[in-house]
Amino acid sequence: MIKANFNFDLANIDGSTAPEGNAGKLLSIAFANSTGGDPLQMMDWSDKLMAGQIIELNDYEVEIFVKFIIVTNCFSNIHKRQLLKILLND
Repeated sequence: MIKANFNFDLANIDGSTAPEGNAGKLLSIAFANSTGGDPLQMMDWSDKLMAGQIIELNDYEVEIFVKFIIVTNCFSNIHKRQLLKILLND
């Protein structure tokens, strides 16, 4: 079980704040707009992320987050890396 905090501003490659803004809100929108996965679970996560809450995830749920982040076209690789670091404790 991990506690994932996505309530931070995404950064550009030079370290400046990305115009996309808050990581949790961007991930929330991506979950809300997706058509795959369990819609009840995805929207529960989306609501929590939009509210800036820390999300508790078991190993299976971490795997779902990781796969979602990797396959979605909503994020550039620089932002995917920042999101994945939260989940993989890098």
